[in-house]
Amino acid sequence: MIEDRLMRFFESFHSIYKDNYRRLAEILLRAYEGDVRGLSATDRMLVNDLLEVIRELRIARSSTLHEMRDFILRSSPGYDYVYVVDALGLPELYGLWCEAGKVKLIPILKLFVNSEANTRAFKEVFGCEDLACVAGASQGMVLKKMDVLIHDIMSGESRSRYEIIDLIVARVKHVTLELPLVKGNTMILSDHGYDIVRVNSRYIATHTHGHRTPLALAKIAPVILLKRIH
Repeated sequence: MIEDRLMRFFESFHSIYKDNYRRLAEILLRAYEGDVRGLSATDRMLVNDLLEVIRELRIARSSTLHEMRDFILRSSPGYDYVYVVDALGLPELYGLWCEAGKVKLIPILKLFVNSEANTRAFKEVFGCEDLACVAGASQGMVLKKMDVLIHDIMSGESRSRYEIIDLIVARVKHVTLELPLVKGNTMILSDHGYDIVRVNSRYIATHTHGHRTPLALAKIAPVILLKRIH
C-alpha cells in the first residue's frame, strides 16, 4: 500500500535526518529524477523508496475520495480540532508528522487518492461548492491564512533547483508553525498535494495536467490524525 510505503520512508528518513527539511527536499527532487549518482548507500535507499511511491501513484487511476469522505465524517466527531488545508504536499506531511512528536502527539497518517488532483473533485464528494462547506460538514475550519504561501509554490513560475528547495523548506516551516499542534486531538485534512516537475534545468510545482510527466504525489489526499499522549 502507498500509505505503508510512505510511512516507511518517513521513519527511515527521520531516523537519519530528523527535521532536516532541506535534505528532504533534495531527496524528493532526486526521487523525481530517478538520480542516485554520487549518493551514499543510505541516501540511495531513501531515493529509491520514495521513487517507488511516486511510480505507484503515477499509475493510480481509481479515486478513493468517497472512502475519504466517509472516514472523515465518521471520525471527526472524536477530535477536538479539525482543520481543512488546501494542497498539502509530501514535504508538509512529513513536517507535520515530524513536529507532532516534539509536542507529544502521536501522528497517524491516512492517505487517499484524488486521481484528478484538484479541489473540484474533493468538494464534489462532499456535495460542497467550497472548502468552507467541507469544513462545516466535518465540524472543522479552513485555515485561510495559510493560502498565500500554500499557493505561491504552485504559481506556475519556473525556478532553479536552489530556489525550489528554498521554497519547499519555507513552506514546510510555515505550515508547521501555522497549524496549532499543542491543543488536543487534531485532524488535518487536505484535498490534494503537488508534484515537482523538471523542465530543462528549471523546476515547476504543480497539481495539474499539462506537463509530460504524469501526476504522482499531487494525487495524495491526506488525513493526519494527531492524538495526545496522556
